Amino acid sequence: MPKVSCLIPLYRSRRFERVITGNIDSIVDTDVEILISDRHCDDDCVDRLRTRYAGRENVRFMVASDRADWVDNINGLMAEAGGEYLRILPHDDSSTLAALTRLTDALDSAPDAVLAYGAVEAVDIDNNRIPERDALNARENPAERRWKLGDALPLFWIGRFNGSFKGLIRADAIRRSGMYIRKTPHLAHSERAWLFGLALCGRFQFTPGVMLTKRFYQTSTHRSWPNTGEIIMDTADAMAAYCRDNIAGGDAQTYCVRDIYWNALRKWRTIETPDRRGRLHLPYPDPRSAEFLDMDVAGISLQRSWSSSGA
Repeated sequence: MPKVSCLIPLYRSRRFERVITGNIDSIVDTDVEILISDRHCDDDCVDRLRTRYAGRENVRFMVASDRADWVDNINGLMAEAGGEYLRILPHDDSSTLAALTRLTDALDSAPDAVLAYGAVEAVDIDNNRIPERDALNARENPAERRWKLGDALPLFWIGRFNGSFKGLIRADAIRRSGMYIRKTPHLAHSERAWLFGLALCGRFQFTPGVMLTKRFYQTSTHRSWPNTGEIIMDTADAMAAYCRDNIAGGDAQTYCVRDIYWNALRKWRTIETPDRRGRLHLPYPDPRSAEFLDMDVAGISLQRSWSSSGA
């Protein structure tokens, strides 16, 4: 079994060929498994990559013309990956072997964590820095070992753990629970809802330093997602489903679901407000809310006991 599988989903990716090859070249001489998938084949990027990395046994390609969406593409890569750890690396983002090594060391040292992540620096399509778009995760404490329901519930609403979708994920957290990315009806925020689901399985380990360079540009997929009440409620539905799948039934699960919809309604009502009150998380008003938010996820999760040995 390879230690790490790096997953690269393609879609009309020729324009980012240099970014993709830069990412691959930095790790191809290691024992990292590199999986590349194109489910549209609208350009020749995958063919050019096949030619460039011909003979590289650790580089594998999954090619189809079934027009699968980005969620199915990533889920297919995760299902095929053989690594102990997984990293999703979009075609327009950049990372390095040094960053991957640090994330791997972080998960090795934290057997209770399901994901390791760090800071993200932002650039535009021409690689000019956009520091105001950085996700430095400066409030996170790398020495923190406790993981509470109160860490998971605000994740979507306050934008916490930005960039962690492209961190390093313990594969057993997906394989043992079958928790692949659940689609929202318009696909919007499917990855953030999935991160919430992962947060109900175990701790996120912050790793100091820049672990990813993210490119911001007008035609990126996320820019096409409208900020509407319907989209917010669709995301809440997905998060509530993860909650029902991963939190033991009872008062804690009920509180978790109520908190999700309480904040979804608040977000819907404040989408157009200039002070962005919807960017806050307010606990569901329950006499026991403080008790629920202080609960250790490990004590109420149906997915427990992650370790490098799969125990």
